[in-house]
Amino acid sequence: EKLQQHFNSHMFTLEQKLYTEEGIQWSHIQWQDNREIIDQLEKKPLGLFCIVDSECLMPNASDTTCLSKIYNSFKTSKIVYKPSRFASTNFAVAHYAGEVVYDIVSFLEKNTDKLHQDIMNLLKSSSMPMAKLLFSDPRFAPELAAQ
Repeated sequence: EKLQQHFNSHMFTLEQKLYTEEGIQWSHIQWQDNREIIDQLEKKPLGLFCIVDSECLMPNASDTTCLSKIYNSFKTSKIVYKPSRFASTNFAVAHYAGEVVYDIVSFLEKNTDKLHQDIMNLLKSSSMPMAKLLFSDPRFAPELAAQ
């Protein structure tokens, strides 16, 4: 969405302004401003990304609780919505190019960006003392605390 907004701004708004300043005749081009879509995705504290991020911080959060918060926060939205009344693990976003349906399953896990265990093991066995210290200490690698 942001890339599309950047493209639109530069290709349409700025070019049309330049044409006007230089006295070039041109036909006005109508283009869709996707600011509302970006706001519903990014705005704080109730944008879609903020909801997912805050759920990742909650100790008992699940994909189901996250989806419920998304549905509740965007009840009247035409941009973020439940794609059908039968959707049990999906939500949809009306992007500039069309609707995309997302499946909430594993959404929170993917959003936390945990390092793969192979990478953790590699860093724990590093010849660099600082890396070895950081990834061997449970305070810096919480998944080690459970071991």
